[in-house]
Amino acid sequence: MVAEKNNKLEPTPTNLTKKAIANLARKVADKLDFKPGDPMYDVVKKLGGKIVYIDEWNPLEGESLKVIGESNFTIYIPRVTSPQRDRFTIAHELGHYILHSLFGEDPFPFNRKKNPNDRVEWEANWFAASFLMPKEKFEAEMKIDSSNLHLASVFDVSITAIITRKNSIDEY
Repeated sequence: MVAEKNNKLEPTPTNLTKKAIANLARKVADKLDFKPGDPMYDVVKKLGGKIVYIDEWNPLEGESLKVIGESNFTIYIPRVTSPQRDRFTIAHELGHYILHSLFGEDPFPFNRKKNPNDRVEWEANWFAASFLMPKEKFEAEMKIDSSNLHLASVFDVSITAIITRKNSIDEY
């Protein structure tokens, strides 16, 4: 959903709860037959999108996602980040595509935010964490081996993503 703010189009928050976002992430993963650790490129392709790697990148500026319409979007990934970081970025941008453009119903270019703590960014981050590291699977793996290295290898994400997920897993 997109609204005008200060003469600029901006995505609007869904105001869904963490649990509702996590449930939506699980439903999308199930529909796409995505399992933790699976390649994200296949997910993007199934949804009709593409990934473009960019050389020039500023973490605070520039387009991160361009939604043209349903089944037509591009995610921009910097070449300077790790594959594990890229997975989270891709899932985050899918969160925007699903939550804030409603699977492309609201075409919109999404730009990197200077304030990553705003509600729209928070929702996309929660979607990404829930999509890549579903609560039930994450808790099951923690019972096997709760080390950050083990969990990062199972979910193919960065250790930073694992630590953040560990600290927030009980929030819903």
